[in-house]
Amino acid sequence: MVKQILNEVLPEARLEIPPGTAAHCRRVAAWSEELARSFRCTSAEVATATDAALMHHQPELVRGEAFRRLAEDLGIDLDSIPGLDYANVSALSEAVLSALHSRSGTHTDSSLRLAAIIDSANSLDEQLEFAPYEDNGIEDVPGASPAHPARLTEVLKRLQRATAKDLPAVLNRLPVYPATAMRLYALLNEDVGVAALERVANTDQVIAGTLIKAANSVRYSPLQPIRTVSQAIGYVGTTDAQRILLATSVKTLYQTPRLRRLWQHALEAAQVAEKIAALAGGIAPGEAFLLGLLHDVGKLTITLLPHDVNESLERLSARGCQISTAEFVLCGFDHAHAGAETLKHWNFPEELVTAVHYHHQPEKTDSRMAAVLYLTEFWTDAEEDLPSNARLKRALAMAELSEETFETARIELNDAFNLL
Repeated sequence: MVKQILNEVLPEARLEIPPGTAAHCRRVAAWSEELARSFRCTSAEVATATDAALMHHQPELVRGEAFRRLAEDLGIDLDSIPGLDYANVSALSEAVLSALHSRSGTHTDSSLRLAAIIDSANSLDEQLEFAPYEDNGIEDVPGASPAHPARLTEVLKRLQRATAKDLPAVLNRLPVYPATAMRLYALLNEDVGVAALERVANTDQVIAGTLIKAANSVRYSPLQPIRTVSQAIGYVGTTDAQRILLATSVKTLYQTPRLRRLWQHALEAAQVAEKIAALAGGIAPGEAFLLGLLHDVGKLTITLLPHDVNESLERLSARGCQISTAEFVLCGFDHAHAGAETLKHWNFPEELVTAVHYHHQPEKTDSRMAAVLYLTEFWTDAEEDLPSNARLKRALAMAELSEETFETARIELNDAFNLL
C-alpha cells in the first residue's frame, strides 16, 4: 500500500531517499514480515507491518514537504506526535501504522504490537550490519546491542528455523560427489596429456558428448567436424578440455530448475577465479577454477533443510536481505560454513575446505585462495553479504594485487568467456 501511495501521490519522493537508507528500510520490512508471521499475525497485519516498515526510518522523507503531503493524505498530524525528532522509530511507526490500519481494515488495537515488531526488526538489522565482522556466533548478537538485548534474544529465537546440529543429517542426503570430477581433480596440478584426459572422459558418455559439442561450437570454429574425444582434446587443448570436463561433471549436482541460477553463477565464478589466480600468481589456476565451481555448494546443502527455512530465505532475499545474513539468522550458520562441511563430507583437502569456509570473511584466514574467492564474488556482483571496503582491501593485499591491476582486469575481462 505504501508503494502505491508513493507512486500515485508522491512520485518525486522516491528520489529523496538515499540508497543506503532505502536498502535498510527494505531489510527492516523483510525482518518485520518474518517476525509478524512468527507471531501468527493475520495476513492483513503482516502486510500492514511490512508496508509501514518500508517508511519507518526515512528522515529525508520526513523532513521534506513531500512526506508532509503524504502524511496529510494518510491523516497523520506529524506535529501532534510527542517527541518526534524524525529518527524516532516507534513514534513514526505507530503513526504510519494507525493510518495504514484504517486503510486496510485491520484493528487499530494491534498497532502497538506491530510497531514493536518494526522497532525490533530495526534493532536487529542495525546489529546484523556489524555481526559478520566479529568472531561471535548468532547467539552473541544481542549482547552487542547497547539497548534491548533481551528483546533481540527473543527475536532471534523466533526467527531461527534450524541449527548447525541439523547439518550432519542433511549432509548424508547429499548426492555423492561425481567420480569423474574427483578423477579430474587428481589431474589438475599435473602436466596432463591427451591420453589421460581421454580415459577420464570416456568413462561418461554425457561428459564425452559435451566435450565434443564444445569443440564444435562457434568459440572454437573447427574447419572440419570434431567427432571423437581425442580429436576434441587435441583441438581445444588440454587446459580447456580439463575445464570443460570438470564443469560438466560438477554440473550434475545442479540438475533441478531451482538450482539453475546457482549453476550459472558457479560457472561464471569458476572462470573469473581462474583469471584472478593467474593475475595473483602462486595459486594453481586449475584449483581456482574448481573452487569457483564449488564455492557456493553450501547453498545446495541448505536447500535440503526444512521447507520453511527455504521459504523464509526466499522472502528475505527478495526484499533485499543479503543471503549470508539471512542464513546466519535463520540457521546460525551461512552457506560458506555449510559449503566447508560439504567439502569435508566429500573428503576434499583441508586447504580447499578453508578457502570455501572463509570466502566471505578473508580477514579471518591466511588462505590466499579464500581471498581469490572473495574477489571473485566482488567481480561477479554476487551481493551475498554487505559490501566492505576494508574486506576488499584485505583480500587484494592477500592476493598481492593492487586496486588498479584488479580494476583494469575486471573491466577488460568482465565478459569472461563461457565454456559451456
